[in-house]
Amino acid sequence: MRTIKWIIPLMLVVLLSSCASSEYISETNNESPYEGKQVIRVSNALNLSDLIERLPGTRMEYYGGRPEILVRGGLPLYVIDGNRVGHSYAAAANLVNVNDIASVEVLKSPTETLVYGRDAAFGVIVIRTRVS
Repeated sequence: MRTIKWIIPLMLVVLLSSCASSEYISETNNESPYEGKQVIRVSNALNLSDLIERLPGTRMEYYGGRPEILVRGGLPLYVIDGNRVGHSYAAAANLVNVNDIASVEVLKSPTETLVYGRDAAFGVIVIRTRVS
């Protein structure tokens, strides 16, 4: 009877962890934009927030029933394939298909966000797609 108490929670953890998994990879190819960075690959992501929530330094909160991603306590700038989308998670999620996403990166330091100016005060979420 004692073994049943810990087997059921263990099976539940294994089942849930197999639904969506992530892994840290390190690429050292000279042609790769990820050289020297930790990149997270997420398999079976259902939406954009599944990808962004796993990145260090991001947090999801709900305002009026709408999800918003926060970086450093504020709304970040979304950039999809080099095009500024704005500060709305909903706008970014509507413009990109989660299956077409090649990478998602969060820029937080002032030197990384310098190119984007004042819009990047709370960071930048850069989304690259496979079709670009």
